[in-house]
Amino acid sequence: FKSYPCRYPSLHFLMPNGTALLGHKATHAWACNRRVQVSIYMSMLALIALCGQILALVIPLTAAKPANSLRGMSLPRVSDGEEVDLGNALANSTGRTMLVFGSHPADFNTVEYCQRVRSFWSQLSGKGVSRCMMVINGQASSCTKLAELLDLPESIELFSDPLGEAG
Repeated sequence: FKSYPCRYPSLHFLMPNGTALLGHKATHAWACNRRVQVSIYMSMLALIALCGQILALVIPLTAAKPANSLRGMSLPRVSDGEEVDLGNALANSTGRTMLVFGSHPADFNTVEYCQRVRSFWSQLSGKGVSRCMMVINGQASSCTKLAELLDLPESIELFSDPLGEAG
């Protein structure tokens, strides 16, 4: 291996064949050109990854009509234990119904959603939302404890979905 003078002796370049160039005979222009090539390559990888993420955000047609896609999905209402078919409840609701899917009762995001619904419930009601249904992936006892700790009003219906079947 013959050493050549380089303006950037600490630069390490990886050639397409997998060999590393240490202290390459490269000039400043070669080093800048190589950085531009690497930058373009990384930008293309980022664009491909972004396109994959955008495709993941596409809402399937079945989810566009939750009353249809949730028909037959029965969950117990936490307040009284009654089994409620979510699809029928959405289809038969008069006025606007807000349906919130949370994860487990102790999850930060679920707690945050519950707090926001509680805080903005009067404004939501003023905008025509007459019913709020929250599906939480947990046992009924955990959902009851969540409602107690956050002081959720009785008008907000919690549904226990311990297996996460509804979503």
